[in-house]
Amino acid sequence: MQFYKIYEIAAPLILFPLAICLWWNTSQDAHVTLYAIGMPVAVAFLIPYIGIRLLNVWEIRSRHSNKGFRPHHGFMFGSATSVLCWFVYKTYLLFPATDSIWLFPIGLGLIIGVVNFIFDMFAISQGILVVYNKSYSEGKSTLHISLQYAPIFFASFGIVYGFELQHLISTANEPDSAVRYGRILLSVLISPLTTEIFHWVFYRESCLKSYKPTEETT
Repeated sequence: MQFYKIYEIAAPLILFPLAICLWWNTSQDAHVTLYAIGMPVAVAFLIPYIGIRLLNVWEIRSRHSNKGFRPHHGFMFGSATSVLCWFVYKTYLLFPATDSIWLFPIGLGLIIGVVNFIFDMFAISQGILVVYNKSYSEGKSTLHISLQYAPIFFASFGIVYGFELQHLISTANEPDSAVRYGRILLSVLISPLTTEIFHWVFYRESCLKSYKPTEETT
């Protein structure tokens, strides 16, 4: 519990400026730096906001939360994800097979998926994060609750994030175009759509379905 109290304050203050320094020094490109940091920050703000305030499928119980939503959550997840991505990218460059367009995205997806699965599972066990999904309604363990959404969502996010970031790095010298910005916008939607398909295949229901007790729903 103490770890989360420290992390939710320290992460934005330390990791956000660190992410800016790391990606700017590596790419020397505003578009790459903006996407490397802005993409996870935007996703970590929009998805939880919709899921908590509109759909009632999650709740964050923290002293900094307002109606189950932590306003700076995007900077927490986004900053940490961006820094983690930088380490994975620099490691990827050390391997001889750097001409593979899938090595970095898949490697990043696996690492982001595992790290956030463990992070969320522990947060659920500590009562900081509540996920009102089918496994929750059936009284299953934190492992089952986390498995229902975390690996598929975060892994698919990491793959798309890594793939698009790699594309931006390789085309940094090319002029801006509508296609480039269209790709960026579409990349935000991939992980929610992948999670929705996963839910219909394995749970026969939408990932948007909330099992939050009626008396708690606002």
